[in-house]
Amino acid sequence: MYEYCCHLEPGNTNRLNINALVPFKYEDPIRKMILQFKYYYNFKHCRFFAYHMSKAINLYLNHCLYKEVILVPVPLSSEKLFQRGYNQAFILCEYISKYIENVNIELLLVKNQNISQKDSRYMDRFGNSNNIILCDNVDFSIINNKCIILIDDVIASGATVNQCIQELESMNYKYRLNNHIIVSAISII
Repeated sequence: MYEYCCHLEPGNTNRLNINALVPFKYEDPIRKMILQFKYYYNFKHCRFFAYHMSKAINLYLNHCLYKEVILVPVPLSSEKLFQRGYNQAFILCEYISKYIENVNIELLLVKNQNISQKDSRYMDRFGNSNNIILCDNVDFSIINNKCIILIDDVIASGATVNQCIQELESMNYKYRLNNHIIVSAISII
């Protein structure tokens, strides 16, 4: 019934080679629902998105060697967090966790600058995304041998998600962890 995996390929769109579990196309009415959730505190839509994202994730996990899951929200700048009062990716993680077994939410990444991707030109986003870093206080013993699922609301250029993946992969290498990393989002622009 569900076709969930979307593959972002490099090429004319300058998108990166990222596999993502994405249940919806970024078109109305989904686009309007995302905007209501992201900017107007409409968490009713969040439940709907989390349910469908968890369907995609559970389908993926049925064929994955890792049975324990860590949901990692894409970090939000402190300025955006102050303006909105919440990180929509973290809220998605909380709702998704209700539909998945053996799951924890971990804040592994932070933004160390306040550069908004929304108002950046497409190619500038790749330079702006270099402000995501690994948190200082990560307990690596609790995240080893897990399926790490990076959660975002929308993937536009793929630059932010790519930077997050690079940080998580570098964490795996540096601390000799054995984690599998995938991405899930509501939609791709």
